[in-house]
Amino acid sequence: MTILEDGTTVGTFPYVESFTGYSDDAAEQEGHYIWIRLGEEYEGKPITVTNSGNGKTKTVADRDWVIRLKDIKTTVEFKSEETTIIKLSFEGATFEEKGGA
Repeated sequence: MTILEDGTTVGTFPYVESFTGYSDDAAEQEGHYIWIRLGEEYEGKPITVTNSGNGKTKTVADRDWVIRLKDIKTTVEFKSEETTIIKLSFEGATFEEKGGA
């Protein structure tokens, strides 16, 4: 998987099962995920992430993020101090089906 400069992602996301490190909620322990590490300049700064796939917004001072993706229409926006760092789009990616098909 590759993230292009404009935030478009290309490549294939495997379907992951039994990912207990993401959530204690069994319904959130499988699907498609992306791991993002923001640059060192964001160390210790509050980062706000909005995930259109689940409608949630979360703010944490962390450079490392694991995001669960609902489908290719999901967008994920990362902001620092109200300024967008990057907005990811997954419409250029492929999401494998459960079982790898």
